[in-house]
Amino acid sequence: MNDLRAKLASKWAKKHNIQLSLFSRQYDKERKATRREKKLTEKVKDKEKFREICQGIRTESS
Repeated sequence: MNDLRAKLASKWAKKHNIQLSLFSRQYDKERKATRREKKLTEKVKDKEKFREICQGIRTESS
């Protein structure tokens, strides 16, 4: 799959006169950024769930 993606990327880069190294570096940066955002949103969701669970325990115990 990655080989096919690389071939397509190189064809696209040649067509648009873009240096492939530059293109791939930018692509990697974007992928890392989206991955980081996903992790952050997951952490926030986990914290919210944790709070809900804690509040549920507090209300049950009192």
